[in-house]
Amino acid sequence: MIPYLVHFPRWPDPRGNHQDLPLKPPTFFDDDIAWRESALSPDMVTGKEKALRAHLTQFEYAANYLESFIRTNELFGDFETIFLPRPGAPPAKVALSKGTASRPDERDESDHLTESERNGFVGLEWRHIQMETNAIKLSINLSRPLGEAVTAAIQVFGYRHDVPFETMPKIRVEVGLLGHTVHNQHRVLPANSVTVSHHMRDLEAEIPFELLGRPDRLFVSARTYLGDVPLDWVSWRLVEFR
Repeated sequence: MIPYLVHFPRWPDPRGNHQDLPLKPPTFFDDDIAWRESALSPDMVTGKEKALRAHLTQFEYAANYLESFIRTNELFGDFETIFLPRPGAPPAKVALSKGTASRPDERDESDHLTESERNGFVGLEWRHIQMETNAIKLSINLSRPLGEAVTAAIQVFGYRHDVPFETMPKIRVEVGLLGHTVHNQHRVLPANSVTVSHHMRDLEAEIPFELLGRPDRLFVSARTYLGDVPLDWVSWRLVEFR
């Protein structure tokens, strides 16, 4: 499996039909991702254009954006996997790159944030992830304290090779000014099933390993919302346990 980038604010650049230009990765990830490039023949470029144009409604709505992907190459890359010891080993901490998606003045023009949404914008960055004795602790930095209507949501999905993925716990911790809630998919869990520490711009969530289904690996991410409107997000990261 070779991952590739799909959406990122103000990318690709330049926008529009530039089939003679290569696709360049966002410089934001220069320190985090080693990109791989695959050159496309003229026939491949033509085939890609035909495939994109076959999506009639999307192409009619956002032709300038979709044409931006018709270039002389394809890009592939991903963040490095995070490795942590299993429960019972000495606690271990791994610092993470910021992995944030954007600031309010850098968001893609299709997001259409209103003035009130921009004023309430709270960005976030990864700090670190660590394995405690029997729990996973995720730490993020907020660009400013959470406002009255703003929530931060941390998502942690477990995977085991011997359990169907759809039945594995998918924990979502939502943090606001007045406290936090915990969900496993659509099921509400007791708030005290997860330990949350929130002070000003620092946010930590400690999730028991048992609650996650004692997984072989985790997929972790986080977002901020103003009501139901997404504000910012950090990239999904893969965590494996040795």
